[in-house]
Amino acid sequence: MLFADHGYRGVSIRDIAAGSGVSAGLVQHHFGTKERLREECDVHAFSVLRSTKIAGLEPEATKDPLFLAAAYQNAIPVVRYIARALVDSSPGAATLFEEMVAMTEDLIQRGQFNVQTDDIRAFSTVLTSQALGVLVLHQHVSRSLGADVFTMPGYIRLARATLELYSSPVIPSEMAASMREGLGGLDPNDDNRPPSRPTDESSIDV
Repeated sequence: MLFADHGYRGVSIRDIAAGSGVSAGLVQHHFGTKERLREECDVHAFSVLRSTKIAGLEPEATKDPLFLAAAYQNAIPVVRYIARALVDSSPGAATLFEEMVAMTEDLIQRGQFNVQTDDIRAFSTVLTSQALGVLVLHQHVSRSLGADVFTMPGYIRLARATLELYSSPVIPSEMAASMREGLGGLDPNDDNRPPSRPTDESSIDV
C-alpha cells in the first residue's frame, strides 16, 4: 500500500521494510532493487485485476451479491495501486493498458458486448481509457460523488452510474448520425465523404 499511497518515488527501501516489519537488508536480499520490487507488485496487481474482470463476465457472477462483495474486497487494494501506477507511468501499467484493450477487442469480436463499430481498435482503446481514467481521477470522482469510490458505498454508486451509461444510449440517434456525417467530411479516407465545396475565388482577399 505504500506505493499506492505515496507513489514509487515517494517510498524508500527503508520505508518498505518498516511497513513490512522486516529489515531493509532482507528486502534488498529478496528483491535486489526497489525497481524489481515494483515489477513484482505490478505482476501481482495486474493478475488480480485481470482474473477479477474475467470472472465478472460470467452472467451468474454478476447477479451474485456474494461474488460482487468478494471481488470488491480483493480488487480495491490493487485498484488503488494501479491508479497510482498509471500516474507514475509504471512500465507495467503500459502493459496492463494494452492487455485491457486487447481483451476488450476480443470480447467485442466474440459478441460479448452489444457494440456496432467499424473501428474495434479505437472503440476498445476509448473504452479502456474511460475505465482506467476513473481510477486515475478517483480523488475528484470521490469528491463529486460525496463518497470515496474505494469504499463500498462509493463503489456501488459509481458502478450503478457506469452500468446506466453503458446500457443506455446517451446521444440521440439523429444527433449521432449527424456527428458521424460531419466527422466523415473531415476524414480524407472516408469513401462517403461529401465533395469539397468549390472555392469562390472572387471572395478571396489578395
